[in-house]
Amino acid sequence: MARPDFKPAFGAHPVPQLLDDLGEFAMDVKGGHFAGRFKLGPADATGWLGGPELASHFALFGHDQDGSQYGFWLYDDRTPANAPIVYLSAAHSGSCVLAESLEDFLGLLAHDVTDLGLFYDEADRPHKHSAGHAAYVAWLHDCFGMAPLPGPARAVKRAAAAHPKLVDRYGKRGA
Repeated sequence: MARPDFKPAFGAHPVPQLLDDLGEFAMDVKGGHFAGRFKLGPADATGWLGGPELASHFALFGHDQDGSQYGFWLYDDRTPANAPIVYLSAAHSGSCVLAESLEDFLGLLAHDVTDLGLFYDEADRPHKHSAGHAAYVAWLHDCFGMAPLPGPARAVKRAAAAHPKLVDRYGKRGA
């Protein structure tokens, strides 16, 4: 796997060092799979939102197999340093705020759920771990002293409550 180039998605904002570090880690993981169906790599919100004006409010850095996307929601002049992480559903329904920060998002990834955007439904279901899951959890701990986010379903609900719903800003496409 090649190292992802996130700079185009971030425009004038600097790419967070933690995200670059994750990109470096993902290069060494077989197939880049370390957390469910999540795949690190640049994504583009233009199609999801129907144009560049609305897409400029997102800095996307990941996707899953069905085309759903993950990234920072840069609303109200937020920067990646204080922006929540969102899930933009390929089906244009069920999109939501997942985490209050990149650090929290990485802690959610450590739970290795199949569909991160449906975290609240899958968090407690047993499943086979991704090929790179153990390496990811070890990397997260060894390099950053981080562990899987405690109370993940509650953390997702808390993050969603702390930020306006996407539908309030972007109409039915962000429901």
